[in-house]
Amino acid sequence: AALLSEEEYNFGELLDYEVVKASAGSPQGWILDLLNAFNEGRLDLFDEAITKHAAAIQGSKELASSVDSLRRKMALLALMELAFQ
Repeated sequence: AALLSEEEYNFGELLDYEVVKASAGSPQGWILDLLNAFNEGRLDLFDEAITKHAAAIQGSKELASSVDSLRRKMALLALMELAFQ
Protein backbone atom coordinates (compact mmCIF):
# COMPACT_ATOMS: atom_id res chain seq x y z
CA ALA A 1 0.00 0.00 0.00
CA ALA A 2 2.84 2.42 0.80
CA LEU A 3 4.37 1.94 -2.64
CA LEU A 4 1.07 2.76 -4.32
CA SER A 5 0.17 5.70 -2.11
CA GLU A 6 0.41 9.05 -3.87
CA GLU A 7 1.38 10.74 -0.60
CA GLU A 8 4.04 8.32 0.67
CA TYR A 9 7.65 8.99 -0.29
CA ASN A 10 9.51 7.96 2.87
CA PHE A 11 10.28 4.25 3.11
CA GLY A 12 13.10 4.25 5.66
CA GLU A 13 10.84 3.70 8.66
CA LEU A 14 8.97 0.92 6.88
CA LEU A 15 12.25 -0.87 6.19
CA ASP A 16 13.07 -0.75 9.92
CA TYR A 17 10.12 -2.96 10.89
CA GLU A 18 11.12 -6.50 11.83
CA VAL A 19 8.23 -8.01 9.87
CA VAL A 20 9.52 -6.31 6.72
CA LYS A 21 13.11 -7.38 7.40
CA ALA A 22 11.89 -10.94 8.00
CA SER A 23 10.52 -11.11 4.46
CA ALA A 24 14.07 -11.34 3.09
CA GLY A 25 14.48 -14.76 1.51
CA SER A 26 10.74 -15.43 1.57
CA PRO A 27 8.41 -15.52 -1.44
CA GLN A 28 7.57 -11.89 -0.62
CA GLY A 29 11.22 -10.86 -0.38
CA TRP A 30 11.02 -9.17 -3.77
CA ILE A 31 9.13 -6.33 -2.10
CA LEU A 32 12.31 -5.49 -0.17
CA ASP A 33 14.14 -4.88 -3.43
CA LEU A 34 11.48 -2.39 -4.49
CA LEU A 35 11.38 -0.70 -1.09
CA ASN A 36 15.17 -0.38 -1.01
CA ALA A 37 15.20 1.16 -4.49
CA PHE A 38 12.59 3.71 -3.42
CA ASN A 39 14.33 4.39 -0.12
CA GLU A 40 17.66 5.04 -1.84
CA GLY A 41 16.12 6.98 -4.73
CA ARG A 42 17.96 4.86 -7.28
CA LEU A 43 16.41 4.30 -10.69
CA ASP A 44 18.92 1.57 -11.51
CA LEU A 45 17.82 -0.50 -8.49
CA PHE A 46 14.19 0.11 -9.39
CA ASP A 47 14.68 -1.07 -12.98
CA GLU A 48 16.63 -4.08 -11.76
CA ALA A 49 13.89 -5.03 -9.28
CA ILE A 50 11.12 -4.56 -11.87
CA THR A 51 12.97 -6.81 -14.31
CA LYS A 52 14.08 -9.42 -11.78
CA HIS A 53 10.67 -9.71 -10.13
CA ALA A 54 8.42 -9.20 -13.15
CA ALA A 55 6.46 -12.41 -12.50
CA ALA A 56 5.73 -11.50 -8.88
CA ILE A 57 4.73 -7.98 -9.85
CA GLN A 58 2.41 -9.28 -12.56
CA GLY A 59 0.90 -11.54 -9.90
CA SER A 60 -0.24 -8.46 -8.01
CA LYS A 61 -3.03 -6.79 -9.95
CA GLU A 62 -2.54 -3.49 -8.12
CA LEU A 63 1.22 -3.32 -8.73
CA ALA A 64 1.01 -4.60 -12.29
CA SER A 65 -1.44 -1.86 -13.23
CA SER A 66 0.64 0.80 -11.45
CA VAL A 67 4.14 0.24 -12.83
CA ASP A 68 4.04 3.54 -14.74
CA SER A 69 2.94 5.42 -11.60
CA LEU A 70 5.68 3.69 -9.62
CA ARG A 71 8.24 4.73 -12.23
CA ARG A 72 7.11 8.38 -11.98
CA LYS A 73 7.32 8.20 -8.19
CA MET A 74 10.77 6.65 -8.46
CA ALA A 75 11.88 9.44 -10.82
CA LEU A 76 10.75 12.05 -8.27
CA LEU A 77 12.64 10.29 -5.50
CA ALA A 78 15.75 10.05 -7.66
CA LEU A 79 15.52 13.79 -8.38
CA MET A 80 15.14 14.53 -4.66
CA GLU A 81 18.15 12.31 -3.94
CA LEU A 82 20.23 14.24 -6.46
CA ALA A 83 19.11 17.56 -5.02
CA PHE A 84 20.27 16.62 -1.52
CA GLN A 85 23.64 15.18 -2.49
